[in-house]
Amino acid sequence: MLESTILVSAMIVYTLIGTDTGLLEMPVELNRLLLTPGERVEIVVEIVPGEDVTLRSYEPEIEGLSFWEQRFNGGEDTFDLLKIRGSQQLVDSQPLPSKLVDIDWPEEMSAVETREFELAGTGWINNQPMDMNRIDFAVTIDTTEIWEIRHTGGGVYHNFHTHLAHFAILDINGEEPPEHLRGWKDTVFIPPRSTIRIIARFEDYVDPEFPYMYHCHILMHEDRGMMGQFVVIEPGAEPPRKVSESENHQHNH
Repeated sequence: MLESTILVSAMIVYTLIGTDTGLLEMPVELNRLLLTPGERVEIVVEIVPGEDVTLRSYEPEIEGLSFWEQRFNGGEDTFDLLKIRGSQQLVDSQPLPSKLVDIDWPEEMSAVETREFELAGTGWINNQPMDMNRIDFAVTIDTTEIWEIRHTGGGVYHNFHTHLAHFAILDINGEEPPEHLRGWKDTVFIPPRSTIRIIARFEDYVDPEFPYMYHCHILMHEDRGMMGQFVVIEPGAEPPRKVSESENHQHNH
C-alpha cells in the first residue's frame, strides 16, 4: 500500500508554475517532483506532435531510512498516472514568461509568535492526540506567526497541512527551501528526523467558537489522532480552551 508519498515524473522535463495555493514567482524546470497527500502543483508539459507523454509515480527517494521503512512507505511502488497522446497537428501556445508573479512574502521579523509542533509516531502532535472538545491555541487576527514543525521519530513519513491560512517555508533543517518549494503552500512534507519552519499571516475569519484544523494529511495518521485545532480571535480577547456547546452539538451530528 502506498501510504504517503507519490513521486511524480513525466518522461520529459516539465515546468512547474504553481504550488498548493498560488503561482511561483518564476517557473522551475523539473523531471521529478516529490508530492505527499494533500499537496498540489500546476505544471506545463511540452507535447510533440504525434508523440506520447506519460506522467508516472515513482518510488520515493528519501535518505536515512532502512529497507523496511522505505518499503512500508511505498518504497518500490511505480505506476502510471496519466498518458497524454499528442495529435499529429498541434497549436503552439504562448511561451511562459520568466517572471510569473511578485509574492508579498511575510517577514520573519514581523512574527509575533513562534509555535512548536512535534510529530511523533503515527498518532500524536505535541504528545497528545486530537480532542474535538479542545482548542489547542488561539491566533490573533492581523498577525504573523512562525510555526516550527519537528518530526522526531523514524520509520514513517509525515506531512503537515493547515486549514484557513497558506504559508511560506522559511527553512528546512536550517537550509533555504529549494526553488520548487518557494511558493504559497498549505501542505508540506516532513521527513523523518527533520525540522521545518513555516510563516503565515492570519488576516480573516475571526470566530472564537469556530476552530480550524492542522494535521498530518496521511489518513491513517489522522485517524489515530495526529490533529489539532485553533481559533482566530480579536486583539485582547480571552482565548477559549474548549469548543462551545453549540459547536460540540454540530460536531456530534
